[in-house]
Amino acid sequence: MQAYQEAFAGYGIGVAQILLTRADFSNRSRIRNAQLTIEELLRQNVLPIINENDTVAVDELKFGDNDTLSALVANLVKAQRLLILTDIEGLYTADPRKDPSAVRIGRVTQISEDIMAIAGGAGSTVGTGGMRSKIEAARIAMRGGVSAFIGQATEPGDIVSGVLGRGRGTYFETSEHSLSTKKQWLGFHSSPQGRITVDDGAEAALQAGGKSLLPAGIRTIEGEFHPGDVVEVVNGRGETVGRGVVNYAAWQIKAVAGLGTEEVRKRVEVARIEVIHRDEWVTLKN
Repeated sequence: MQAYQEAFAGYGIGVAQILLTRADFSNRSRIRNAQLTIEELLRQNVLPIINENDTVAVDELKFGDNDTLSALVANLVKAQRLLILTDIEGLYTADPRKDPSAVRIGRVTQISEDIMAIAGGAGSTVGTGGMRSKIEAARIAMRGGVSAFIGQATEPGDIVSGVLGRGRGTYFETSEHSLSTKKQWLGFHSSPQGRITVDDGAEAALQAGGKSLLPAGIRTIEGEFHPGDVVEVVNGRGETVGRGVVNYAAWQIKAVAGLGTEEVRKRVEVARIEVIHRDEWVTLKN
């Protein structure tokens, strides 16, 4: 922190350290407080220096690397762009240190399994996370509506170039809108208490149609949960579609899965017919 203070003092910018853990993000009031603190520091011309609070974090609740932490914070403050700096000029078709024919990928608009496969073999000699963790961080940022850049910044002006879209690296662009704090918590920090498997029609309605989940589209459920709990929704292939706050208890869904609205009303008494309302839902599938 002394190094940061000395570096920014000449520009009239103060610095302040903020230490966070996964537990902070999991608690909606705590992460909201962190968001307000960061916003106020920026208004006061103070640069937040954010790191993981290693002294209190247990292994099960650690971020594992600063790449993930940076993406979550970028989403939290609705950043214009996340810059992840490393010792490699972005994502290559192969490890450029081993394969001279490797070609740098300039822009990525969707992180496919092929992209992840490429990233799996490209590690970094600095920091706690390799290239794969950086791509995972870019995915988190993109889902939250924040574009990302992964690359080098070794010369004066490199960081500005990265911000302006001319950096030496790979840009991960997204057309998604930024998520509210509530939906960030729902999608990235909540703990699902069960799982619901839906048919293809319900998946399409949730993912692209902006619709709520109705009992007719449900195939099976797992776990014991209650109204107000968060559940994970998957498709018939076991792929995660998203998460949402459920309006039914598990036993109620078992009783009406696959049934139409009128039949549902005859069998169970619930506050609202939607199993998950679209306002309490976040899509996680690309």
